[in-house]
Amino acid sequence: MTKRIPGVEGMRQLGVLFASFCEANSVVNRLTL
Repeated sequence: MTKRIPGVEGMRQLGVLFASFCEANSVVNRLTL
Protein backbone atom coordinates (compact mmCIF):
# COMPACT_ATOMS: atom_id res chain seq x y z
CA MET A 1 0.00 0.00 0.00
CA THR A 2 2.40 2.68 -1.20
CA LYS A 3 -0.45 4.75 -2.60
CA ARG A 4 -1.47 7.50 -0.23
CA ILE A 5 -5.14 8.33 0.20
CA PRO A 6 -5.81 12.05 0.81
CA GLY A 7 -9.07 11.24 2.59
CA VAL A 8 -7.32 9.15 5.24
CA GLU A 9 -4.68 11.84 5.79
CA GLY A 10 -7.39 14.49 6.09
CA MET A 11 -9.32 12.39 8.58
CA ARG A 12 -6.16 11.91 10.64
CA GLN A 13 -5.52 15.66 10.66
CA LEU A 14 -9.14 16.30 11.65
CA GLY A 15 -8.86 13.74 14.44
CA VAL A 16 -5.75 15.42 15.87
CA LEU A 17 -7.38 18.85 15.62
CA PHE A 18 -10.56 17.56 17.28
CA ALA A 19 -8.60 15.91 20.10
CA SER A 20 -6.58 19.06 20.82
CA PHE A 21 -9.75 21.17 20.65
CA CYS A 22 -11.52 18.90 23.16
CA GLU A 23 -8.50 19.05 25.46
CA ALA A 24 -8.43 22.86 25.33
CA ASN A 25 -12.20 22.94 25.88
CA SER A 26 -11.93 20.82 29.03
CA VAL A 27 -9.10 23.02 30.34
CA VAL A 28 -11.15 26.15 29.72
CA ASN A 29 -14.16 24.59 31.44
CA ARG A 30 -12.00 23.72 34.45
CA LEU A 31 -10.68 27.29 34.63
CA THR A 32 -14.09 28.93 34.30
CA LEU A 33 -15.73 26.72 36.92
